Amino acid sequence: ICFGFHLVVTKFAGLAIFIVIGLVIHVFSTLFLLAIMFAYNWTKNATKFVNIDDAFFKIFFTIKDLPYITVLDNENHFYGILTHAKLLEMLSQSWNVNVGSYVLTVVSSGERGDLVDMAKIITKYTTIANCMTLDVQGELVRRVLFTLPANITHERMERIVDALERKNFKVSEIEDLQA
Repeated sequence: ICFGFHLVVTKFAGLAIFIVIGLVIHVFSTLFLLAIMFAYNWTKNATKFVNIDDAFFKIFFTIKDLPYITVLDNENHFYGILTHAKLLEMLSQSWNVNVGSYVLTVVSSGERGDLVDMAKIITKYTTIANCMTLDVQGELVRRVLFTLPANITHERMERIVDALERKNFKVSEIEDLQA
């Protein structure tokens, strides 16, 4: 009986060693793959950078596929890191979303002079805090977003919309930024 017990323990010990070796190989291969993935993502960001004085569009299209990008100063020394969140914060500040009252989305045919005509109509009632045009590829319309300043009442905004629509500009959306 004693010899039989020793034989059973020996067989299980061999199996246990085999299982431990397999587990160790699995853990190390997983860690190795994670290290490769980290190195790939790190080098992907390391090969792209922007300078502190670069134009907005260069920065915008360079960071497009990256979670962050390195910013260099005028002497090509590390200045900092720009993240998507910071870029979106900068965009919202430039669009005056925090200090605006309404955003009017005005649809036009995109003909020459439309933007000027829309702006003249709006500036009869108020200043324009921000203006941005959106072109959708394949569509024959242009969307223009006008951010109105914070002091605009709902009644004045409605007068602006009525004036635009009288001149055949369709206001497709009105966003209340203070709601």
